[in-house]
Amino acid sequence: MNVRSRGSGYLVAAGATLVAFGIRYVFSPILGETAVYPLFVLAVMAGTYGGGVGPGALAAVSGYLLADYFFVPPIHVIGRFNSTAAADLAMYTFASTITIALVESLRRVRQKLEADIAARRTLEGQLQQIHAELEQTVARRTAKLIETIHELEMLSYSLSHDLRAPLRAMEGYARMTELKFGEGLSPEARQLLQRIARSAGRLDALIKDVLTYHRTASEALNLHPVNLEALLDELVSSRPELQMAQASFLIERPLRNVLGHEALLTQALSNLLGNAVRFIEPGKRPQVRIWTELLRDGPARGERVRLNIEDNGIGIAPNDQDRIWGIFIRLHPDQYGGSGIGLAIVRKAVESMGGTVGLKSTLGHGSRFWLAVPAAPADLTAESVSVKSTAVSSQSAGTATMAALLKPQTAQPSRL
Repeated sequence: MNVRSRGSGYLVAAGATLVAFGIRYVFSPILGETAVYPLFVLAVMAGTYGGGVGPGALAAVSGYLLADYFFVPPIHVIGRFNSTAAADLAMYTFASTITIALVESLRRVRQKLEADIAARRTLEGQLQQIHAELEQTVARRTAKLIETIHELEMLSYSLSHDLRAPLRAMEGYARMTELKFGEGLSPEARQLLQRIARSAGRLDALIKDVLTYHRTASEALNLHPVNLEALLDELVSSRPELQMAQASFLIERPLRNVLGHEALLTQALSNLLGNAVRFIEPGKRPQVRIWTELLRDGPARGERVRLNIEDNGIGIAPNDQDRIWGIFIRLHPDQYGGSGIGLAIVRKAVESMGGTVGLKSTLGHGSRFWLAVPAAPADLTAESVSVKSTAVSSQSAGTATMAALLKPQTAQPSRL
């Protein structure tokens, strides 16, 4: 309590005592020698509430002196009273002490409540200020994000049109020059033209993969049931890179249906199957095993389907098994090439569908990649789920024959 509030408390105590004295003096002819102290106890209460223990004690002492001098016989004498007056004084002293203690406790509780309310109001003001600043920050960052997205869209347009066209022209002109004037060129000149064509082709493929990654990250998803068997049959039978590898595909049927985005699933599975047949030791025939299993993660996540793709390739070292999911990560750029974005596209596509990816691999003994996505409703069978294939289709007789071989007959594994 500061000096100003303490002084005002003493003034309250003095004023309350004088008011009590005035009221008792006015009613003195009626009350006589009875009820001398009750009004002064009220003055003690007012003094304590207004200023604390000090003003309350002042009101108690001054009340006693005024009552003893003016109302307790013998009047106009202090300190001389009979046994009855002594008992009244004792009661007054006890009542004043209890009043001061109780009122002081209430006053402290009131002060604490007032302090808490003031602190809460201050905190609310600060929170409102922080909220306003946060809204302004969000608005600025949202505007910046919209601007960045627009710039990325413009960059994507530039990559897909302005940059890829000259690269394809460079590759085409280099190959045309080699074909047309190859006999008159030295071996070194032909080798330089081949390097130009290969470099242009690699850069064009890299730009294409970057665009695919960008589209995967910004794709607006509408999940629906997807028939994995039909999707994999179409991929295996129509993708040229899978046909050229002379790979053996073992699909353990039936495969469970999933709830996903067909275009993203097609892209992810194409990348995983392409890696399975590409990262193989020279002279070794790729063997790929594909199967699904149902995962029950509880009511929070529901049922999921994990699709496993196991190969007999070169395997991946333990230190590289986490970082290969990053963008532009190539473990064997000289031997196997690639842009280093394929697995990053797989992870982004699966995560966009609410799924997860992972792998288990031993260096030199192959790898097992898996992706887990939500399961399709149980009442949908493989025949009732339609597949609008996004894979590269082929209408040749050989493709039709392979598709017929891939068509599920029983629940036994099928080898391609």
